[in-house]
Amino acid sequence: MNLNWIYKSGDDFCKEINEGKVYNFARYGDAEWAWLCGKVFTNSDGHDTFENGSKELASSVIKPNGTRIGTMNIFRSWGSPERKKKWQYIYQFIKKNNMLNYDWYHACLWINQQVEYANKKLINPLVTTLRNFKHKIIIVGPKHCRQIKDKIFNYDYFIEIPNKNCYIAKDKIYNKIIQIYKENNNQPCLVGFSSGFTSNILINKLSYTMDNSWLLDFGSIWEPYFNIAIRGYQPDVIKNGGLII
Repeated sequence: MNLNWIYKSGDDFCKEINEGKVYNFARYGDAEWAWLCGKVFTNSDGHDTFENGSKELASSVIKPNGTRIGTMNIFRSWGSPERKKKWQYIYQFIKKNNMLNYDWYHACLWINQQVEYANKKLINPLVTTLRNFKHKIIIVGPKHCRQIKDKIFNYDYFIEIPNKNCYIAKDKIYNKIIQIYKENNNQPCLVGFSSGFTSNILINKLSYTMDNSWLLDFGSIWEPYFNIAIRGYQPDVIKNGGLII
């Protein structure tokens, strides 16, 4: 499957933030594709799938409203016949919904950036960018991400998500973000999401109102700073002691 890949790195994304170029970024990994294609399961963070959520998530990628879509590296090349067979249902979804001509970004660009600078024993440019950000920052994530303020960079607002089934709280989260946005006179801000599947649904919905703001899916990149490893690459990052902050 030949997709229109945009080869931008985490450093490129940071440079655009520093220059004031507004964009949104939503990440669709294997779990997101499985849910939006109707599969029923619980993800690695303990969030279940829901039928309505499947439809909303599918809509967010079919009609992204300008949001940059990040997906898995496997789509650059199908590789083995086994892999091609495994991901065939995703190809059929993309083809059926006339998405072959969309622009696609690497879903793991934040992770790759983190690993690169951890190995170099250098501060992650994303951390520097967020420390120097001139507007309000809203973080949406699990309770342990409150530590971001003490250990990584300063944020202005924190919206805590449930430990499980975050999708059920999506309307409450959406309304809180909009409330904050309006309280600040609709000024530009950055909303960083670490809320599983629901991040993409919220980014899509908010993009129609907050078109002057950055809506970014950060995923689970903050956990290693708290010595929490929930992704396969994270134990090595922690073990190497390379998260310079």
